[in-house]
Amino acid sequence: LAAAEEEVGALKGQATAAQAAAADKSQYEEQMESLEKELERKTRFLTEASENSARLELDLKFVREKLTMEKAQAEKLLRGLARLGEVVGVEGVRADAQSARQRRSSAEQRDV
Repeated sequence: LAAAEEEVGALKGQATAAQAAAADKSQYEEQMESLEKELERKTRFLTEASENSARLELDLKFVREKLTMEKAQAEKLLRGLARLGEVVGVEGVRADAQSARQRRSSAEQRDV
């Protein structure tokens, strides 16, 4: 009878250990599922951030090219204006971009 009681006690201990292992496994699976969802969310966020970064780089490149073209056009117009001034006989028209910036700066100061 004592041997049977020991065997029952051992079986109860094994059952308790099995239940604890099952609970640990369930908790582990829940934790893994939560981590997988978090990883998926962060991966989506990183993908969106990369796409936005690429879009902004393209926009910046476009703006720089547009600015370069506008500067070239302004310089061309200033040179044409200087030639026209020479033909008409108006003095003081300079074709360099620095003088144009100076004129814009002084005009802005007058407006203030």
